[in-house]
Amino acid sequence: MTSLAGLIAQALDRARLYDTKRELAHGLQQALLPRALPEIAGLRVAARYLPATRGMAIGGDFYDLIRLGDTAAAAVIGDVQGHNVAAAAVMGQVRTGIYAHATVGTCPDQILARTNRLLADLAPDLFTSCLYARLDFACRRVTLASAGHPPPLLRLADGDTGPADVSPGPLLGIDPEAVFP
Repeated sequence: MTSLAGLIAQALDRARLYDTKRELAHGLQQALLPRALPEIAGLRVAARYLPATRGMAIGGDFYDLIRLGDTAAAAVIGDVQGHNVAAAAVMGQVRTGIYAHATVGTCPDQILARTNRLLADLAPDLFTSCLYARLDFACRRVTLASAGHPPPLLRLADGDTGPADVSPGPLLGIDPEAVFP
């Protein structure tokens, strides 16, 4: 009975530790995702975080909508490798890097290149895919840059839908000198 009680106590300790780590990662992720998206004239937006893997409500998935003045905005989506506290922390670093570069008017390719160098310098040992889209309402133009992320779907006026033609660069955090077309 003593041996059985010891095994049960160890199992309960491991379960509590798992729950604590999961709550920490979930709280960190929720704190790092945008609480609300900005209202931007001429753009209807909605966002909802749904994990791709059943039972995995935490990880490095992220999105953002950034106001770039009265006639422009940026939409960002990405995924850091992993489903743990480290992935959530890297996600926060990537979001902050992208936001900082975007709000000073940097071009999409340079935003990804500079964020890539930041990750390479921090050396988190996790890779990140990211798609950055700059929406210019005055010129009615979208400029895209991708770091290994699947392309967005484009819906044309006639209702046809298909993937946008985007040449992806490598994942963020691999090559500090990478180019993102």
